[in-house]
Amino acid sequence: MIKVLVLGSSTLFIVSLGGIAFFLIGDQSTNLDPTDADYLWRSNQVLIDNEAAIGRASLAVGLLSAFTLALLYSRDRIKGHTLAQVGVLSAFAVWLGALYRVVTAGVIGANIGGGMMLLGTPVVAIATIALVFIIRIRSATKP
Repeated sequence: MIKVLVLGSSTLFIVSLGGIAFFLIGDQSTNLDPTDADYLWRSNQVLIDNEAAIGRASLAVGLLSAFTLALLYSRDRIKGHTLAQVGVLSAFAVWLGALYRVVTAGVIGANIGGGMMLLGTPVVAIATIALVFIIRIRSATKP
């Protein structure tokens, strides 16, 4: 039961941080008529229409799952290395939320920021995977 609670809370926390980043960064489009703007990738209209609801739901889920993880940690149900892995994966979720906002921005001409973030995403993903494995290996070798 505890493993399911830890896995569920961790997953919800990670996903909610992506939604919080998406909400807090906001629309990065230039002040244009959306039909005149150039898009690297056009955003889903459902996300645009429900932006505030996504932000509020992500915040509520994130707070609840963070409270659950903190409670489990305070009662020695999970170890610090698990929280370290959640932290690394959460940082990647924030990166993905920011990536979505920048890539879907309507701009005049080329979306250079979107292209740079797309080029950087594989590097960030590899670094995230490497850090998670390093944390896992170090926690397994500690007495």
